[in-house]
Amino acid sequence: DNEFIILGVASGWSEKKGLQVFLELSKYLKDDEKIFLVGRMPDIKLPENIIHIEATESIEELVRYYNRADVFLQLSKEESFGKVVAEALACGTPVVTVDSTANRELVEERCGIVLDELEIPELSKAVEQIRSYGKKYYSENCRVFAEGNFRMEDRIKDYIQLYERILK
Repeated sequence: DNEFIILGVASGWSEKKGLQVFLELSKYLKDDEKIFLVGRMPDIKLPENIIHIEATESIEELVRYYNRADVFLQLSKEESFGKVVAEALACGTPVVTVDSTANRELVEERCGIVLDELEIPELSKAVEQIRSYGKKYYSENCRVFAEGNFRMEDRIKDYIQLYERILK
């Protein structure tokens, strides 16, 4: 309960998903900060301040992880739409990510921080900024933003309207 939790979620962890960045970031964490990585992990030895959690299909389990986290890091530069970002925001967890693909559109100002470049000093500062404001500062805005932009029913209506316009 007294730890600051940094969360990452991926189906499988690799350099493309930002695993090396998490490993490097772990060197700069304070004693009360821990990284939790959910998903399949290659056979490597993790530092003590990185906790691996096996991949899960349980929505309830994932929600518990997102809710418990103080900040969510999405460090992949190749996501077309970061579903895990939308999931974190829906749970009221602020996000730190890098400005690539759709990330800039997924994280607005009161929902977290979008970095111009994925450099450890800047990433560490962003995590510290989230920590200094506290998760509560971001949570309500994260949930409102997620509901307003990522509701499945609304996106289905958008697709139907688009297809109807195309067919006319």
